[in-house]
Amino acid sequence: AVNTGDVLIAMSGATTGKVGRYNESQTSILNQRVGKFVSIKDKSDLGFVFQFLKTEYFQNEVLSNSPGGAQPNISGKDIERVKHSFPSFSEQKKVANFLTEIDQKIDLAWSTLEQTKAFKKGLLQKMFV
Repeated sequence: AVNTGDVLIAMSGATTGKVGRYNESQTSILNQRVGKFVSIKDKSDLGFVFQFLKTEYFQNEVLSNSPGGAQPNISGKDIERVKHSFPSFSEQKKVANFLTEIDQKIDLAWSTLEQTKAFKKGLLQKMFV
C-alpha cells in the first residue's frame, strides 16, 4: 500500500530512477515496478532519503548499473548497492526541512512564472486580434 508522504521510485521504463512523494490522502496500491522506501525508526528520515534520491550522485550510480537497452530496469539490489553515508537522524531532519523549504520556494517561483507566461500570451492574443 502507498500512503501519504511515501517516497517512491520508478524501477523500469523511460522514467527509471525518477523519484516522487505520494501526496494523495487516500491509500493506493503499489505497482510492481515502483519501489517504495521505508524509514527505519530513529535512523532514517524519509524527507532526507527523498532529497538524497534526487541527487545527481544517486541517479548516476543507480542508472549506470541498470541493465536493459532502450528501457532500463533497476532492482532493489541495484539501489542497495549505491554507497552512501547519512548523518545522524536529527541532522537528517534539519537538512530535509531546509531542502524542502527551498523546493517549496522553487515550486512557487515556477507557478508564478507559468501564470506570468499565460498572462503574456493572453495580452498578445488580444493585441493581434
